[in-house]
Amino acid sequence: MKDKALEKLSKNELLELMLYLRKEYDKLNTENEKLLQKLEDKKSITDRLDSLERQVAALTGHKLVVEEDHGSR
Repeated sequence: MKDKALEKLSKNELLELMLYLRKEYDKLNTENEKLLQKLEDKKSITDRLDSLERQVAALTGHKLVVEEDHGSR
């Protein structure tokens, strides 16, 4: 919304707009926190799988092939 359009709004309309924006912010912030937790969970799982892979390779005598990490984690 442009400044001129905001200037034409009444105080009640501005308050409604602020309330709407705050609710949207809170909703997006909550969604962001959930996504960050999912990412952390996936990183933990991946780290655990990497550790298990190393242990299996050590126990079986197989050489562990390390793939390049392209920032997918």
